[in-house]
Amino acid sequence: MTILCIGYEDKVSRLFWKIKRELSLTQPQINFKIYSIFLSGYLFSLFRLVSCSWVSITAWIQTRVKSKFYGKLLASESNYKGVDYKSLIQYHTLLDANISEKKLLMQALSYIDIFSKQIQKQRPEFALCWGDSRLAVEAFVAVCKVQKIKVYFLELGPYNTTFFDEYGVNANASVLKQYEKQQTKPFKQKGINHRTKKGTYLRNPILRSLDYIFELVFDGLGVYPPDMLRVVQLAKFGSQKGNQNATIQIESDPPVFLLVMQDPNDVNMVFHSPHFNSPFEILQAVHKNLPDNAVLIVREHPAYQNCNSDLFYDYIETNDIHLDSISSLASQIQTADVIVVNNSTAGIEVLSSYKPLVVLGNAYYKLDAICLGLSQKEGIKELLSEALKYEVNHNEIDCFLEFLFNTYLISGSSDENPCVAAKSIAKILNHQPHNIQ
Repeated sequence: MTILCIGYEDKVSRLFWKIKRELSLTQPQINFKIYSIFLSGYLFSLFRLVSCSWVSITAWIQTRVKSKFYGKLLASESNYKGVDYKSLIQYHTLLDANISEKKLLMQALSYIDIFSKQIQKQRPEFALCWGDSRLAVEAFVAVCKVQKIKVYFLELGPYNTTFFDEYGVNANASVLKQYEKQQTKPFKQKGINHRTKKGTYLRNPILRSLDYIFELVFDGLGVYPPDMLRVVQLAKFGSQKGNQNATIQIESDPPVFLLVMQDPNDVNMVFHSPHFNSPFEILQAVHKNLPDNAVLIVREHPAYQNCNSDLFYDYIETNDIHLDSISSLASQIQTADVIVVNNSTAGIEVLSSYKPLVVLGNAYYKLDAICLGLSQKEGIKELLSEALKYEVNHNEIDCFLEFLFNTYLISGSSDENPCVAAKSIAKILNHQPHNIQ
């Protein structure tokens, strides 16, 4: 059996490595290769003697070697080896309007060359992808489709699970489409069991630091792959911004709205947010359209605390908005009368708590029967008012969550120790038909 994988940092490479070890128990002749976008993922695999590549750097070097050839392609062709390569850079151009499209396109051509050569040589049965929207991943998937290789997408899921789908993750997942087909079937067990971690895998601090060091050193110097460039968030280590309090005292009994924010660089914000382009836009729109006398509590994304724009924090301070990124999400959900998300995984925790949920962006759980979804930006005021009168349908939520957890979510996550998800994924792959042409 041959499997090719593509992922990000060391904890994702660890999951792939664990899958390989599980498969090796029944597949002695397994051939396994891990492509990593970040240095930490590559070094993790290298230290464990797994066939691997720091593919973003490899592709960048190749763009220098084949610059004239790729330059001619850019001027004359929009399709390369069966792939519409110009469609692969959308995430990065939306993420950064100042990024060089030419450099991105040349990087895309290089990825296509690398993956085409490897897939033609190895003829893998399966391809595993962590996420679905980064340039390297999109190029990998595009080449797999051209060569008719079965692809599975993985992503971090709610309640210590791993998302597993053959169409994509986040809003690209097939959940809603498949759920509509399944609704005529009876559901045997209503509700879900919250899956807690057995233990947490602690990332190697040296490997983790190397990702940030390389980014800080090479960012902007022209010697770093364009699709690797991202803003290092160091502000979180400074003094707290905004009027953040561990305990929020709310006088009288006004309606309480909880706004759960996201990392603005996340694909859900960049790709799957048709109405808003930034956390500040969401904050301002929700606040201005709250029902009379309503109280707004804002929760920052755990990985983006204290890293939003000054405009974001100034607006919070001048409009008597409560910023609370200290309390647990579970306790905040119980405190709030209505929870507003763009499309984050937090929406599943809200649904499982049977609280009114407003979804502003596109999400795999944006279903009329279980939440209120924003269809037009101008309708946000009416939607927030409607949420206060919204009656949660427990049965509909139970049916959806049962389907989601039993069909798409594998118990265990990439940062759980032991890595129980690897065993489940290996079993799935072992029972799938081979895909060699």
